[in-house]
Amino acid sequence: QPDWWMLWHLNETSGNASDSSGSGNTLSNSGVTFSSATKLLGANSAYFNASADRLYSPLFSTGVFTMEGWVRFAVADLTSGTEYILAMPTDDPSVTRDTSERIVVYRDGAIGITSNATLNDNTAWHHIAVTADGTTLRLYIDGNLDNSVAWSGSTSFAAVNLGDNGSGADNFT
Repeated sequence: QPDWWMLWHLNETSGNASDSSGSGNTLSNSGVTFSSATKLLGANSAYFNASADRLYSPLFSTGVFTMEGWVRFAVADLTSGTEYILAMPTDDPSVTRDTSERIVVYRDGAIGITSNATLNDNTAWHHIAVTADGTTLRLYIDGNLDNSVAWSGSTSFAAVNLGDNGSGADNFT
């Protein structure tokens, strides 16, 4: 088994999101609902309604890591702003979808990777993964390497927010 530090299935019926890694890194819930209506795996999935809903945890390692998840967009064509899927302070790193329907990974407060693929389908689930190995930051979409960039990254710990940028803006739908 890998050395899991945080693992959230987001399969709750209400309340906070439990950490399945055994490390006790529960995500606190601020307005997110869980529903079986649009689930992919398990009994439920988390639903973010673009109104400052988020799940958040105080700790995340930003050095060598893999972060991944399944997303389904409520809106096919994003007409304004940015949807934060996962955010860290000072965007180190953060994962968003922009108005061109591309996944953007920010690093060190600036754009690090922009996906080649566009995700403008609001009926399909997509698997998005970002990995860092100490030299390269990689973006995978639906199991395929989409883009990569050189990145040394930091080995600090920071808060992680799912569903917004941590300030209640640029919410995920």
